[in-house]
Amino acid sequence: MNHHTLDQYLQQLDPIETVQKETLQNINEFGGNEFKVQTGENYPRMPEHLFFDKGPVYILQVSLPIS
Repeated sequence: MNHHTLDQYLQQLDPIETVQKETLQNINEFGGNEFKVQTGENYPRMPEHLFFDKGPVYILQVSLPIS
């Protein structure tokens, strides 16, 4: 994927963002029970199945020439 295609992909709105932009209202796409503190934990943790639905995200450092 080239930089232009990646930029276009990252700039597009997902369905939730589209509705939020049209209605100027916040839409909660989760049910509210996602941040319950699990047994033995001290803080809430979002279940992994609710994010990264297309697999893990890797962040790489890339040096691009400045022109």
